[in-house]
Amino acid sequence: MKAAGIRVSFGYGLTETSSGVAISVRGDPFAMEICPDDTITLAEDGEILIQAPTCMMQGYYKRPEDTDAVLKDGVLYSGDLGRFDEDGRLHITGRKKDMLVLPDGTKLFLPEYEGAIMQALGHSELAVVLKNGRPALVWSGEGEAKEIEKQLRPLMAQQPRGRQIVSVYVTERPLPRTATGKIKRWELQQETETL
Repeated sequence: MKAAGIRVSFGYGLTETSSGVAISVRGDPFAMEICPDDTITLAEDGEILIQAPTCMMQGYYKRPEDTDAVLKDGVLYSGDLGRFDEDGRLHITGRKKDMLVLPDGTKLFLPEYEGAIMQALGHSELAVVLKNGRPALVWSGEGEAKEIEKQLRPLMAQQPRGRQIVSVYVTERPLPRTATGKIKRWELQQETETL
């Protein structure tokens, strides 16, 4: 598109903000400027916090508990993760739900972690969950846990001890997914606890 002289811009916003709160206007389309009248800060864990007085929702219809969980003192806790670059532009890095927090506070960003595992194993029907506070791999399809563990060793040797997969569970059932194809991690986590 750039070669054809078409400028590409990305925007960031949520239904809760009624419109975009950041947009890329120059250079890197992934680096977004904050829209006028809006304020974006980051929580300690990188969650994007939004103040958008001109376009913020008043709350979820007849769902006060859900509203209180995400809207606190006029600040929306988006559930998205981000970072600011040296020019103060916002970069979206993922979803908070796609992160595992280990008991020692270590955070595993699952898209990257699982992507590396998929590449090492040549298999994409897998997911990482917590089992007894440690990362465990759920493999959907044919395979043997001991063989999968053996194939994982070179990759796990590059990881700090707390981030290493400690157990592999093989199931012939498909991984539980939403209508859009995302893994239902909470459901998979519940299933894994019974193994």
